Amino acid sequence: MESAPKVLPTSKELQPIKVIEKFHDSTYFGFLSWMTATDDHIFISDHHENHILMLDHDLSFIRTLGRKGRGPGELNGPNFLATTEDELWIENAGNRRFEIFSLSGTYQRSWIPPQQPGGFGIDGPFAVDKQGNFWVCNRYGEEPLVQISSLTQMVHRFPTQPARDEQFFRSGGLFLSSSNHLLLVKGMDGKLEKYNLDGRLLESMDLSFIPSVRRVLNHVLHNLKKESYGGELEVFASILAPVAYFKNQLFIWSANLPEEDIFTDKEGRQNDLFVFEVHPKLTLKQHFVLQMSDPDDVAQPTVQAACVFSHRQKTYVLVSSYNTELLYLYELPQTLPLSK
Repeated sequence: MESAPKVLPTSKELQPIKVIEKFHDSTYFGFLSWMTATDDHIFISDHHENHILMLDHDLSFIRTLGRKGRGPGELNGPNFLATTEDELWIENAGNRRFEIFSLSGTYQRSWIPPQQPGGFGIDGPFAVDKQGNFWVCNRYGEEPLVQISSLTQMVHRFPTQPARDEQFFRSGGLFLSSSNHLLLVKGMDGKLEKYNLDGRLLESMDLSFIPSVRRVLNHVLHNLKKESYGGELEVFASILAPVAYFKNQLFIWSANLPEEDIFTDKEGRQNDLFVFEVHPKLTLKQHFVLQMSDPDDVAQPTVQAACVFSHRQKTYVLVSSYNTELLYLYELPQTLPLSK
């Protein structure tokens, strides 16, 4: 079922209430690639420093998890993160496995996903359900939505809706909702999709009705295939990334760029944050315009940028990581709906 609202909610402009470049005097960020939150903590993977930052909801530093290495619980290029009710899952990309920690930061075990014919690999955000099933939307193969049992290693594949151009398909986010649905954000495709856990598509929303999204998508589809952009495609793969989820609300960030600044170093300093209600129907509820505080900062992050919603303080955390790693903290209005 296709959902397509015609108008945007009235936007509200937000300035950051805190900007962080480092912790203490010497602990600078390396490359912050993903983040997730629980009721008590925020976890951020640092791909270059090979550890996970454990923070309080006001971004106060608590500790780091893991260290560089190839042994159990050691990390080599940690990337995507996800949490269950009592565990933190870490994609240990360089070691080709996952590390599982308790939410208090204690190493529990490692998990190696099965290799599949055709080059199956973990290449995107993932989710883990209560039954121990691991979900990922992989850009390889004709059935990119993949379920793997972490207990039996059994693999199931499901098709997704066709992308505008399969060459540029990339998942911007994958979440398991509190209503037991999979929420898939197609970052390079400008679509939001909701699936049952049997892989059946329930609802789809084309986000190209949003001017900033439509502008970027049109530029990509019309111009990208004509030239060789090389690594700049990676930057552009985050059109609809980062993404965060909390209790029936999906938070989707999108760079708001004039067309003349696309694929240039003149990145816009104005960013869109859209809040969607995902149950019972996909509904766009709120629109915020996030301003960056320093005119020397750039607003468009690279493909590994991340965000999270801190429900305890009603704040939104965004990583800007184009030239320098910065954490931005925004206070969202108290009227933000937080339905269960």
